Amino acid sequence: MNQSIAMKTIRDAAVMLYFIVPGIVLFEWLCITAMGSYFEESVSLLLKTPVINGMVSMLLGGELTGEATASAVMSMGFAHPLIWTLTWMFLLATITKTVGGEMECGTADLLLTLPVSRTRIYTSVSVVWVLAGWILMASIMVGVWTGEMLSPLWEPLDFGRFAVLLINLYCVYFAVGCGTMMVSSFIPRRGPAIGLVLAVLLFSFLLNFLGQFWEPATTFGFVGVLYYYQPLPVICGDGWPVLDMMVLMFAGVILWAIGLWQYVQRDVPAA
Repeated sequence: MNQSIAMKTIRDAAVMLYFIVPGIVLFEWLCITAMGSYFEESVSLLLKTPVINGMVSMLLGGELTGEATASAVMSMGFAHPLIWTLTWMFLLATITKTVGGEMECGTADLLLTLPVSRTRIYTSVSVVWVLAGWILMASIMVGVWTGEMLSPLWEPLDFGRFAVLLINLYCVYFAVGCGTMMVSSFIPRRGPAIGLVLAVLLFSFLLNFLGQFWEPATTFGFVGVLYYYQPLPVICGDGWPVLDMMVLMFAGVILWAIGLWQYVQRDVPAA
């Protein structure tokens, strides 16, 4: 790892974290407040609206009922589209800025002629977003804890199960980040690289959604990254989703390695 490149990436990433972290904390706090006030009405609406019920089941990996525990209800705060949007926005912006953005801006020839190997450049960027992921995960837990202190629900939350769920969520974050590293290594322009990653992520959402109504989509659901993140079963269970986490981490390492291979050997086009 190169300290200078890592510090540059940290400075760029910090700007986004200043806004994203408070946003996540605030959202989780508001989520607890809303769930505590409107849970009965929300469950009634879900049970009467199959489409909305299917969307919630898609996000949580199971169906909520009127007898759901407070922890089960709050699992929605760990799979809300806003959480995906903020974390993926951070990943895409941070990774593509250096891995692909330098090529697009015409500064890659300067960066890659420094007395630093491409492997160290690639690794330095990776270390920053990998560590930043834990800050994002911690902000989710801080938001839930703050909401629990300020707006207690009808029963205490099980923070032990939330910790397991956060580790599973981080595995998704890691896999998406590694996939973005690989795509940015092959596509030197930020726009197309971001578009391709978003298309893959939206396809994963689509598979999960269609799986609630269409059996063939369930058969191929395993190809989507969200298939390996099922918040409700994790919260309601007493074990760890070891297989899901192993698949996500293994896939992430493979994608990261492919991206490194491409980044090391790719050409820098002349200006």
